[in-house]
Amino acid sequence: MNDLSAGKSMTSGAASIPEAKPAADARAKRGFLGTSQVRDYGLLVALLLITLFFEYTTNGVLFQPLNLTNLILQNSYVVVMALGMLLVIVAGHIDLSIGSIVGFVGPWRPF
Repeated sequence: MNDLSAGKSMTSGAASIPEAKPAADARAKRGFLGTSQVRDYGLLVALLLITLFFEYTTNGVLFQPLNLTNLILQNSYVVVMALGMLLVIVAGHIDLSIGSIVGFVGPWRPF
């Protein structure tokens, strides 16, 4: 007769596995500005502060429609390459040679 039909559990002789603590308890112990939140949102806060600084020092020129249009037009080739690389990476064929292509094509763009 096997052990299961005799009413014995399969883990009776094995060491018990400790239960994991819930993630909510770990988050509650870190507090409002724990190390995880600072790490996650620190760069976002820095970007916001830099943007506000340049908005103030340029007297509001940074977010005017003409300036935003110029920024988009000047960086459009980078966006096209980034979307192409996104497709390659998502498909699983990772290719990291795009940096050398951008470095080579960038100076020739004005011509």
